[in-house]
Amino acid sequence: MSYYLGMTSSIICVSDVAFPRFQAPDLDLMEAFLHTFGMVTSVRTADALYMRGTDSDHHVHVTHHGPAAFLGLAFNATLDDLAVLSAATGAPVETSNEPGGGMVVRLNDPDGRRVDVVANMQQLEPLAVRGHAAHNNGALRQRIDELQRVTPGASQVKRFGHAAIKTTSLSTLASWYANTLGLLISDDMYVESPDQPMGRFMRCNVGDAPTDHHTLLILETGEVRLGHCAWESSHLAHLGDRRGSSRPLRMGSRRLGRLDGRP
Repeated sequence: MSYYLGMTSSIICVSDVAFPRFQAPDLDLMEAFLHTFGMVTSVRTADALYMRGTDSDHHVHVTHHGPAAFLGLAFNATLDDLAVLSAATGAPVETSNEPGGGMVVRLNDPDGRRVDVVANMQQLEPLAVRGHAAHNNGALRQRIDELQRVTPGASQVKRFGHAAIKTTSLSTLASWYANTLGLLISDDMYVESPDQPMGRFMRCNVGDAPTDHHTLLILETGEVRLGHCAWESSHLAHLGDRRGSSRPLRMGSRRLGRLDGRP
C-alpha cells in the first residue's frame, strides 16, 4: 500500500517549486534556445545543462543529455522537512552531486515522474535587470517627456513559476501532491459538474505569506505527459522584447496572481 493513502495531513509543506528536469539529444541546441528564451547558463557539464534566471536561484531549468523527455520537478523545502519526508517515505536524505549542491530526497509520483525535494542549494548573486520606462495609467502619470520604447532581444527570466502535467487520474495524482508535499487546492476546473473536476490548480502551503495562485496544474486527459512549464519574466515589457524571434508571442487570460498560502 502506498504510504500516502488514508493520510489526514501532509507529510511536509514545500515552500515553492524549484525547477523542472528535462532530457534532450542536443544540449547545444537546447542551450541556444534557452538563451533566446531569456535564461543564462549557470553550469554546463559533459552531460547536463543548468540554466538560471535573474533571481538568486542557482538554476531554474535542468536538461540532461538523452532522448527527448520530461523527467520531473524539484521543490524547495527545509533540512528538517527532508528528515521528516525521509522518515515517512523511506527515501534517504542525500547530498546532491549536481551543481548547486544542497541536500535532496528523491521520490516518484504515482505517474512515475521524478520528484526531487531539495534544501540548502547554493544561492548566486542576482543578475541586473534591464530597466523600462514607467507605464502611465488613468490614475498616475509618472512618465513625462520620455518615449516608451522596447529594445528587441531575449526576455529576462526571473524564476520558475509553475508546471502543468497531464494524468489518467486527477484524484490519485492530486492526492499524492497534497499528502506528500502539502499542496493546497486553489481552483478546480470542470465541464459537467463541480463533483467531476478535470483539472486542479494547486499552490504551496506557506501559512500567512503570499504565494502564487498555483505551483502545479494537474489535468486529467487520459495520458501521462507534460502540459507546459512557465517561468516568470522580470518585467512585462520583456515579453515584447522578442520581436524578430522565430517563435511568436502569444498572450491571453490565465489564472495567475497571489494568494495567502493557508488552506
